[in-house]
Amino acid sequence: MEKKKIPNTILIAFAVLNLLHLLVSKGERVLGHFVLYLVPAVALLMILAAIGYAVSLFFCYEKESRKKIHLFLAGLLFLLCIAPTILGIVYATDLAGGTIKEETDLYTIGGNCVFLNREKETKAVNVTDRQQKFLLANEPPKNLQKKKILESGVFIYAHEERLSVEYYERTGIVKSASYIRNR
Repeated sequence: MEKKKIPNTILIAFAVLNLLHLLVSKGERVLGHFVLYLVPAVALLMILAAIGYAVSLFFCYEKESRKKIHLFLAGLLFLLCIAPTILGIVYATDLAGGTIKEETDLYTIGGNCVFLNREKETKAVNVTDRQQKFLLANEPPKNLQKKKILESGVFIYAHEERLSVEYYERTGIVKSASYIRNR
C-alpha cells in the first residue's frame, strides 16, 4: 500500500465503525444483552482508529501543505469518539455490575418493554422482539382477586403465574425472561 493512502484508509475504517456504532447502539431489540459487549468494543475500535490516524499523519505527511487539513480531521475524529466512549463506558459498567433478578406477578407486557410493578414504583425493562413474542404467546391469565392501584387510579391485576426477569440495572436490558409455573 502506498504510504499516503494509509491515513485515508484509516479514515474510511473510522467512518464504517461510526456507522456500525449507530446501528449497534440502537440494536437492543434485535441483539438483546449482546449489545452490552458490542457497544464498548466498537467504541474502543473507534478510539484506536483515531489514534492510528493521528500517528499515520506523522509518517505520511511530513512537509506537505495538506498536513493542517489532516491534523484538523484527526482532532475531529477524537471529538467524534466522545459520545460512543461515554455510552460504551455506561454499557461496560452495567456489564461489570452484573444482572438483577426479579420475580413478580404484577407486570405488564407491551411496546418491547416489560413493566414490573413494585410497591412504590414501576420499572420498565427492554426485551428483544423474540422475548416479547415468547412472553405474549405464553402470557398466563390474570388473577382478578389480586390487584394494585397506581397513583393515577389505574388498576393493575396480578397474573396467575409469576414472571422471572434477569436484567441489567442501568440500561434495563433483559438477559432472560421466563414464567414460573405455580404448583
